[in-house]
Amino acid sequence: MLNKFLFFLFFTSSSLISFILGWFLEYKDIKIMIFISLLLLIFLIFITGYKFAKKQKLNVIALSIILIIFYFLGFDSFKQNHLNINEWIIQSANNTRNTKVGELYFKSKETLKSYNEIENEKKEKIKSKISFYQSNLNNSLIVRFLNNVFLIKNNNLDDMKVYLGDSKIFPFYALDDDIFLAHKGGDLIKASFSKDIIWMSPTKNLYIHHWGDVYDEKIYVPGKIFVNLPNNISSSYTQSNYSKCKLKNATHNTIEIFDLNTGNHLRTINLMEIIKNLKDIHPYIKDCSNPLHNNDIRIIKKTKHANYFPNGKVGDIILSMAKIHTVMLIDGENFNIKWFTFGLFTHQHSPRVTDKGTMLIFDNGSSLPSNGMSRIVEIDIKKKKLLGFYEATGKDYFDVKRGGRIQLYDKRIFILESDHMRYFELVCNTEVISNQCKQKNILQIEEDPNYFLSNPMSFSEIVVN
Repeated sequence: MLNKFLFFLFFTSSSLISFILGWFLEYKDIKIMIFISLLLLIFLIFITGYKFAKKQKLNVIALSIILIIFYFLGFDSFKQNHLNINEWIIQSANNTRNTKVGELYFKSKETLKSYNEIENEKKEKIKSKISFYQSNLNNSLIVRFLNNVFLIKNNNLDDMKVYLGDSKIFPFYALDDDIFLAHKGGDLIKASFSKDIIWMSPTKNLYIHHWGDVYDEKIYVPGKIFVNLPNNISSSYTQSNYSKCKLKNATHNTIEIFDLNTGNHLRTINLMEIIKNLKDIHPYIKDCSNPLHNNDIRIIKKTKHANYFPNGKVGDIILSMAKIHTVMLIDGENFNIKWFTFGLFTHQHSPRVTDKGTMLIFDNGSSLPSNGMSRIVEIDIKKKKLLGFYEATGKDYFDVKRGGRIQLYDKRIFILESDHMRYFELVCNTEVISNQCKQKNILQIEEDPNYFLSNPMSFSEIVVN
């Protein structure tokens, strides 16, 4: 009877360890360790359980297979977040750490540090890389850099919050000065500086990227689904070389819609399906693997802004598709195209509607290279006409090859120059944007060319309270 109880204890504990090991390695994204840990797990099972299993007349190979299954179940549970297990494990671990027993345990380990110590170290590391910060904003500023997400409050670097969760997430929307939305590969995440992960919504066969928006308790974020070419959609692009593409695991850009409160995935809108009848832009579609590269979604939230577009209404969706140099408005309900413009900018990001019937766009590649190839353009929405642009002149430099962002707040223009880790205000005293505008630095982070290759300053967000 005792032997049976010990065997049951050995089997259940080993299965649980295998499950948690699989979950943890995927949570930490330690890809190279998965295979090593699997081999070590098998070896440990054989060594630990051999004599006991032999005594119980149990096949050791069968036991190993069962535990390996639990290992991959843990691995898959993180991906799919079965029964909301990710939040349960993470919060349980945080709660354990914060108990007296947890504090005593972590303090007894010289190699482990408390949350406060880790946070303070991260703050000092971040501050040591900030070469300039000066802002007269009355709002918080959230930034992602050095694999950290941090929030500067009250215009004071000493009053800083640092996110202590997964360092590889990409934030894209701040709900307030504590809660923000982020993504990591196929996972959509609602996170908090004070509570870590609120929810995580893993998605199957889907990749989430770039910047999205929130409207009517829903999250709208750019995504990609993987398809084989040719298919029924690609064959309809008769005026483009895209119809001739033959490729496995190509991508179709999408709009992915999630519930803001629960993280439930609500809908996928395939943009290749939407624009297949828009013949004007078919010649621009040349890339088989990533034909559109939608990099921003903005929802129209003001009636005044909606009226600038033909049949526009609140809830309509603005898209920026860099590969085809096109900005587009689609209906927020039936997703039909209402308005589009192209050819006035190159590999653009971040279209923003102003209160005067124009649109500012981050034009990544239309300037001469001497002062940087990027510029900010302003177009008339109704006439689809270029009204003016700002590009760096004199001693100034402005160049972003990937990314780049515009924010409009309180009639002011804020620019994220991610390639050079700088956030500045563009001060314009002219009616439309022009080279008379001046850069006013807000945040400058020390450049490290080697480090930048994998991690530019990729996110800045003014928190509007």
